[in-house]
Amino acid sequence: AMMKLSGSTVSTAGYGSPAIKVSKNGGILLAENSNFTTTGQESHGVYTNGDVTVTNGTVNAKATKAAVIKGNNTLTLESATLEGNETNSVPYNVVLYADESAIGTMGTQQFNAKDSTLISHKGGMFYVTSTHGRITLENTAIQQDNTLPVLTVTGNDGSFGWGNPGSNGGHVELVLKNQKLDGNILVDSISDVNVNLTEGSTWTGASTNGNTRVALEGTWKQTGNSTVDALTGKGGTLDKSADGAGETEIAKYSGIMSILYSHNESNPTEINGAVTTVGQAADGSSISLVTDSKGLSMN
Repeated sequence: AMMKLSGSTVSTAGYGSPAIKVSKNGGILLAENSNFTTTGQESHGVYTNGDVTVTNGTVNAKATKAAVIKGNNTLTLESATLEGNETNSVPYNVVLYADESAIGTMGTQQFNAKDSTLISHKGGMFYVTSTHGRITLENTAIQQDNTLPVLTVTGNDGSFGWGNPGSNGGHVELVLKNQKLDGNILVDSISDVNVNLTEGSTWTGASTNGNTRVALEGTWKQTGNSTVDALTGKGGTLDKSADGAGETEIAKYSGIMSILYSHNESNPTEINGAVTTVGQAADGSSISLVTDSKGLSMN
């Protein structure tokens, strides 16, 4: 079934009353030039077992997560604002998950945002658990507490029915297109993340677990000690010029990239910044070290 809304205003005030809900039988909902608001506990802006697209509209959950995507389904924002304020457990703004019966049988969940705004008044932006997901961000503003991870991908204790502890990790591809992303990526030992950082995109943050893989065509501004399982250089830049950029441990490397570092202006041969270690490099790969001209005589 498909439903299309245009020029609508929807608000709910009760407990467990999402403004947009697609039930377990699935369906498609298209909302254009419409505004959705919830004020009740556990009343998400969007709760979907289907495919939802919001264009030129707003979704604001004032007392809980902005959106929950369940199963093999998709939430797409185009020139829209998605806002949440989680006041209970699982303090994240957008959650992708599958219940126990679907784990291992479903395809890929998707969250897409283009020319949009994502706002989290409490907690990190994304949480992925017990599912395979893809998050694609393009020219989208993100507002959250930057002391918290922007993306958390972990297993869970099973108390919500999201799989069995120890085998219910999350698996996600994060695609950034002409996108600025600030915040760390947190991954546990039973989960993994593939970060596709395309040309024109910048990620400012750290990778806190070795189950992260990065395809680097844009710029990664490292802000703390980072470990990645694999890094594929596609002409991009690992920027370690800021204070506190930290060490970088790359288990497997291939391709071509640059590392930008700073130096002591009064003693230009003294490189600032911590060690970068590559465990294994593919044949034909290369890394160029780049710095600025401060303190250097160019004559």
